[in-house]
Amino acid sequence: MGTYHGIQEGVEFHNTASDPSPTVIMSPASNDTKYTTYGQGPPAYQVFEMRRKASFDSLLLDGESRDANTWAPSDHQQHSVERVESAWERLKRLWHYGWVVEIFGIVLAIISLMSIFIALQCYKDQEVKAWPLFITLNSFIAVFTVLLKAGIAVPLSEGISQLKWQWFEQNPRRLIDMHEFDEASRDAWSSLLFMFRIDSMREITVTKGLARFAAFVMVLAFAADPFSQQIVEYVNCPQISTDSQVAIARTNNYVAQGGHVAAGEADIDSPMAVAIITGLVDPPANPATLVNVDCVSGNCTFPRFQTVGVCHTCQDITRSIQNATGKPGSSPAPVQNYTLLDEDGDTQTWIGMGTVFSASAPARLSTMSHIMELKVLSAPDRWAGPPSAFACQMYPCVRTYEASIGRTQRAETLLASARMGQNQLYFADQERTLFKLALPSVLRNGEASSCERRDEAGEGFVKVALANIDAAPDTMAGNNDKVDAAYYPEACVWTFGYASADVIKRQLGAELDDAHMQLTGGVTTGPIVAKNIWRNGTADLASVDTFVRNLTDVMTATIRNRGMNGSAEYMPGEVIVNGTCIGVRWAWFSYPVVLVFLALVFFGLLVLQSPSGSAPRLWKSSSLALLFSDVDEPIAKSVDFSSSHLRMKEVAKATRAQLVCGSDGRARFVGHGPDG
Repeated sequence: MGTYHGIQEGVEFHNTASDPSPTVIMSPASNDTKYTTYGQGPPAYQVFEMRRKASFDSLLLDGESRDANTWAPSDHQQHSVERVESAWERLKRLWHYGWVVEIFGIVLAIISLMSIFIALQCYKDQEVKAWPLFITLNSFIAVFTVLLKAGIAVPLSEGISQLKWQWFEQNPRRLIDMHEFDEASRDAWSSLLFMFRIDSMREITVTKGLARFAAFVMVLAFAADPFSQQIVEYVNCPQISTDSQVAIARTNNYVAQGGHVAAGEADIDSPMAVAIITGLVDPPANPATLVNVDCVSGNCTFPRFQTVGVCHTCQDITRSIQNATGKPGSSPAPVQNYTLLDEDGDTQTWIGMGTVFSASAPARLSTMSHIMELKVLSAPDRWAGPPSAFACQMYPCVRTYEASIGRTQRAETLLASARMGQNQLYFADQERTLFKLALPSVLRNGEASSCERRDEAGEGFVKVALANIDAAPDTMAGNNDKVDAAYYPEACVWTFGYASADVIKRQLGAELDDAHMQLTGGVTTGPIVAKNIWRNGTADLASVDTFVRNLTDVMTATIRNRGMNGSAEYMPGEVIVNGTCIGVRWAWFSYPVVLVFLALVFFGLLVLQSPSGSAPRLWKSSSLALLFSDVDEPIAKSVDFSSSHLRMKEVAKATRAQLVCGSDGRARFVGHGPDG
């Protein structure tokens, strides 16, 4: 093979291939430094060691030739240099030992995957905001997807390369397999081709299966980028605005009335008069639209809240009808005559002859436990059947609501109500509040909160009769009656003024009392209010109840809008604006998870099937292993310096060789004849 000569930075070595005897190499820096090698020149790591020591010897010699004023390393400095170099050498050996680099790649892939997962968890369902350095979440995912691919590419690529050496050690293989293994470790396209053309498809071995498995994962990793970009989607989502404020009308106290008319008498205020007419004649389909609220975005939410309002009850009293038809003294007689009696036994309302509907709503002071008592007596059209009767009451109450506004559409849900009874301190303390109620707990910011009770007056506290605490008495204590009382916070006390109740009761009586439907000339006529209740003779308990409920809803809206303290009592809410939020499609995230999992499986199988004790001799993708390997002379002579790449591939396809350890301890490809 000729004489081998080499010069490596001040270190000269020489030997002949035919003389495997030891060769002594002298360093020109010091006559005392000798190195011994065998075979065709020193291995690379010996050359590096000779270079290092020669440089250090030169440093020492130069130091000796200088005068006393010239710097020379001390013993401590020499030991420090040696320790640093020794640590660096150990680190490099560890880095190149066994599967350390591949383990680092796997760890990098796992860290990248976890980084993507943590980012998705942190920003899922969150509003899109500007990130530092003006990057987006998709850009962040793209960066870590690249790192993930780089991490799994290390064990996959190096694993395929290492399997290449094992493939040739097991049996004689086509030399072209060396080329195909090498290409498969580089890119996805070559890996795809490698999966279907390596050697004989009929031969099944662990090495071949692992190599194809790694190639398959390499192909999957190629498509990781578009898949990772599908993980994040941007969706419209409601967000709470911090720049806008909204509040919905509510109140704890209602005392509105019109102008003073006479002693103890006032006129009704215009807003309530309009509300009563609207509720009786043409109530809106959604009474919530009458409530004051300013939602600039058209999307607002409010916590549960309580407010003074009007409630009602209705019942069927058909059994109370007195049938006086044809009886002596009946008026008129002898045609139909049906009556309802009042509490004194007198006729309150009646129907008969051509009258098929009649309503009664007296405004008597004796009925001030409520603000309306309505009784209706209704017969089917043209007396097609027996008459029916219904009684309804309206009274002040505390209503609990849940409200929201979505796409400018208002929605309110009545959750509960509590009746307000007559104020037991009306005469005792000369209060002008006719109805009063204190509750042991109320809603504050949508959450139930208990109310502090005191026995003595204090700022922000209201005196309440014990009978008005979570109760609704229907009678009133007299001037001389002793009334036990306590003090509750203003937010826990609800009131309805005497004048307000009085004007409402008189207005309702004026509209409803003595409203009739009269059959005249074959046509039934009467006021609109009577028509709305009678409904062409189809009135029943459900329809009457709906009629009164609509009336109370409209009146409650006006009461809320005109509370004693105005907007100061309104319930604040949250303005919702349309924003862009981050959605996560976890199904797409499974793709990089599967990639890392498959890479882990491959690496684990690769390590398990590797021969024990082979860690120092893992050549993987190193081209130096080929440079320092021998090839049988017939194989080497098959091509020459002028041979083309195509010619080399043709020879490699037709030639089989096996990797063995030669008699001189060197790696050698031994030919086994043409591929058959």
